[in-house]
Amino acid sequence: MRQAAPSPFCPQTPQLSDLLVKTAGIISGLGPQFLHYSQKLNDLASRYSEGRFHLAVLGQFKRGKSTLLNALTDWSGATWKISVGPC
Repeated sequence: MRQAAPSPFCPQTPQLSDLLVKTAGIISGLGPQFLHYSQKLNDLASRYSEGRFHLAVLGQFKRGKSTLLNALTDWSGATWKISVGPC
């Protein structure tokens, strides 16, 4: 099992990429029919640790989407790239 690189986004919290790698190892032990899912989790862990991932949060205007993200992450000084598009 490989060790995930530290996240540049939130170094003081437990690493999501470490959890993904650990879960991939457990899933790969379930049998060959699960290897595809294990590889997907390893790929996701790699992208996350490199800062290459996308997150979509959808909802009505002024309903607390940014507040939710800020509360979940508690990243001091983080800025969220916002894209507004018609549905």
